[in-house]
Amino acid sequence: MIKFGTGGWRAVIGDGFTKANIQLLVQGLCDKIIASGVQHKPVIIGYDRRFLSDIGAKWAAEVFCGNSIGVHFIYRNSPTPLIMFQVKQEKAYYGIAVTASHNPAIYNGVKLGTQGGRDASLEVTDEIVRYIEKMKK
Repeated sequence: MIKFGTGGWRAVIGDGFTKANIQLLVQGLCDKIIASGVQHKPVIIGYDRRFLSDIGAKWAAEVFCGNSIGVHFIYRNSPTPLIMFQVKQEKAYYGIAVTASHNPAIYNGVKLGTQGGRDASLEVTDEIVRYIEKMKK
């Protein structure tokens, strides 16, 4: 189950933080991007040093590319503020950081940034969850 909190989603690695759930979350975001007509702008993708963050970022990039949504991939571990700064610099609509932030080491997740380099609002994450729920039906 994908449940957002504080602009992102976090889960225990190997339990909820899995390839399938990352792909599901990113497909929900892709559906939102396409429905909003903003797929012409790439999504910024970055990751931190946590276990599986780099691989999770690649799994996310595959889904975006599969939906013909370009990505600007930061190819080294980067702090979340840098990723959000890049969203602002490139005037992107969305960016993701594969990170669990301050959570214990058994967690990882996806933090979602929006236009201007801000954390995703509850309205944005709720809409992504609705797209995910549609896929499950």
